[in-house]
Amino acid sequence: MCSTQRFLACIAIAIMALGVAGFARGEDAVTVRIPIENRIRGVSDGDDTPVFTFRISAVNAGPMPYSREVRISGAGNGKFGPIRFTQPGEYHYEIRELSGSAEGYIYDSTVYNVVVRVSVNASGALYAVVYMSADGSESKVDSALFINRYRNRVEIPKTGYGDESGLMEFIAAFAVILIILLACKKREAWM
Repeated sequence: MCSTQRFLACIAIAIMALGVAGFARGEDAVTVRIPIENRIRGVSDGDDTPVFTFRISAVNAGPMPYSREVRISGAGNGKFGPIRFTQPGEYHYEIRELSGSAEGYIYDSTVYNVVVRVSVNASGALYAVVYMSADGSESKVDSALFINRYRNRVEIPKTGYGDESGLMEFIAAFAVILIILLACKKREAWM
């Protein structure tokens, strides 16, 4: 065998060995779905609830789902994915809620850090393990939980009749009478 043929044979053997040892072949893939949950606090029955939007973004280069946003109407569950991985590695993502403009709602600002570790098992198939935690926390969670709050706008009932300028007139008249009484008391004290 000539040296070029030996060289090509060595490359072919190395590629096959690496394929078995840990690199996925083109047809090998593993898919991951990342669950999210939306809860709402403070909403009474009958209130119209908006659609909440959540976004996933890659921190490092890595595969992304077809849709980078999940929309949930009111309280409920959703998933990002499928995300298809064809190579072993560690892939980092962030999940956050986009602030909306629905009146009375306070949107959750929590950011979730997601790490997907893709490895090859003994039979050469890819598998993935997902680690997810809220930003600044070490505790692993199974689902990105967002809690949005609704604050009712309470109208303070008006006390009195008509507009409130009558109240101001009453206070002013009372203050004048009080000043006159105090002035009279001082005069009596002088006498």
